[in-house]
Amino acid sequence: MACDRSFPGGRRADRVLLHPRFPHVIVTFDAHRPPTDRLQAVDAATPRPAASGAARTAADERIAELSARVAELEAFASAVRHDLRTPLTAIQGFADLLLSGFGRLLGRRGSEYIERILEGAQRIEDLIAASKRLADASRLPLNPRAVDLAALARDALTRLTRAEPQRLVSVEISPRIMVFGDPALLTLLMEELLANAWRATAHRRPGRITLRAVDGDDGDDGDDGPAVELTDDGRGLDPSDAPRLLEPFQRGPDHDGQFTPGVGLAVARRIVGRHGGSLRIDGAPDRGATVTFTLSA
Repeated sequence: MACDRSFPGGRRADRVLLHPRFPHVIVTFDAHRPPTDRLQAVDAATPRPAASGAARTAADERIAELSARVAELEAFASAVRHDLRTPLTAIQGFADLLLSGFGRLLGRRGSEYIERILEGAQRIEDLIAASKRLADASRLPLNPRAVDLAALARDALTRLTRAEPQRLVSVEISPRIMVFGDPALLTLLMEELLANAWRATAHRRPGRITLRAVDGDDGDDGDDGPAVELTDDGRGLDPSDAPRLLEPFQRGPDHDGQFTPGVGLAVARRIVGRHGGSLRIDGAPDRGATVTFTLSA
């Protein structure tokens, strides 16, 4: 049922909806506000069941308790990351000195042991960096604005190419893919997804990576951004593994002996989720993979 209603200050609502099964809920729409804000909050003055006040208080207390615990865990994780870096830097530094200054005295086997120490230290450093990216994806504030994902993708691929100039990869990116979102988080999104595709195609000569808006939608029309597909012709995945790979520190098949922290897709899903979108991954073993996501922040 619909009726007229005024906002505080005398301005009138465009429409008020009353649901027959939920008469205590009033939802108002206001054309004077941006489209994403037209759905107004439930009127606090509307009568509610007597038990709702106590239930809301208990829920608020529970939310506050959980928020405090999450904050404590984040502070602990941040402290651990910080405190690990100093001894890790010392291990790497002294191992480098042993290898460069005493390599002849250590002999081949001794040098291999030092190299294994350095490899282990690098893995720890990679895990620390990955855990920070995972935390950033959840806690960095959102400052949405118009962003060209295609431009962010080209920048990310430039950095990947500079790090491995010997790689042969054929890349196709749509000229423009406009979305609405936080530039810093969307930069991280593109870095994680493209780094994942870059690793997956390491055994191809050349590899192939494609980024495009589905059905040619460049995001100019409508309130929601386009659906975006990132496709590679890499090692692919077993479809049954897809849900697991979207969780933190879960790794797919590694045919090249490369160590990866296993957070790239989890970071991407968190960023997409914070923008009100969804992400899925499809593929088949040795037939590549496709990551599809939407953003509606």
